Amino acid sequence: MAKRSSFHKQEIIEILKNNQRALSHNEVQSLMGSSCDRVTIYRILNNLVKDGVAHKVLDTNNITRFAACVSCINEPQHQHNHAHFQCKQCNNVTCLEASKLDFITPKGFVLLESYITLSGLCKDCSNV
Repeated sequence: MAKRSSFHKQEIIEILKNNQRALSHNEVQSLMGSSCDRVTIYRILNNLVKDGVAHKVLDTNNITRFAACVSCINEPQHQHNHAHFQCKQCNNVTCLEASKLDFITPKGFVLLESYITLSGLCKDCSNV
């Protein structure tokens, strides 16, 4: 059983790495076909986030999406303080590069996570 779970974990990592957008649980499941059940996929995705291999973002429709970590994987304190862009037409969610996101919090507040999602039309949907 552990071998099979390890195989599914690698398959999910490859799916996330090969997509330039964040994927929902349902999209990952669809790409895997019937090789893995829903609960196992959910557990693997959450473990990948916990292990710093992937990160999750809540889109404007309140759907949790997952993306492979690329540039942030080598950071000692693994954080995902970057923005995402969600297309209002096709609903694709893409990580945006940012040199730095800096927030000023009130005295005594400790920022642990931030979820910033910008919305509009992606290059494919905007016909620009």
